[in-house]
Amino acid sequence: MDKRLLVEELSGAWNDTRSARDALVERGEEIVAAVLELLCDERSPVDWAASADVLCRIGEPAFLPLAQASAAADSPEVARRIGWALGMLKVSTAG
Repeated sequence: MDKRLLVEELSGAWNDTRSARDALVERGEEIVAAVLELLCDERSPVDWAASADVLCRIGEPAFLPLAQASAAADSPEVARRIGWALGMLKVSTAG
């Protein structure tokens, strides 16, 4: 997905971006890398919580990319954002 379009869709107030976030979650694994890039960009106009919400709701397909990004985080802020997303990630439970 074009980064400019993604930024446009996710920029704005929390309630105003709900439908865009829902649509991205539906796209699943194919959108993880682009949304993760926004989460890790401290200069992005997108609220990091919007990116994190999408990744958390995508769930397991976002786990490995988030873990890899955590290992490569180049600032405490990026590490914090990724840690928050990992902690809130929706995953299946064994059973």
